Amino acid sequence: DTIYLEMPVSNPGSAVLSKKLNEAGFLLCGIVPEFYNGDYIKMQYLNNVSIDPAKIVIASDIAGEILKEIMKDYK
Repeated sequence: DTIYLEMPVSNPGSAVLSKKLNEAGFLLCGIVPEFYNGDYIKMQYLNNVSIDPAKIVIASDIAGEILKEIMKDYK
């Protein structure tokens, strides 16, 4: 139901690719710190999956801000 992609933040091509993936329906779903020797951008494609942001438990204020940005993109 969901396809995940991880791209290294340190690779300049990740910015270009993430924009193209977003245009194709992928959403930012987080940053994975220190994954394979560096931080990674994590994106997901939701195939007929609905998100209810009220059911998402967040652990910090910054996580709440990130969720708001993700939900703007989701809609």
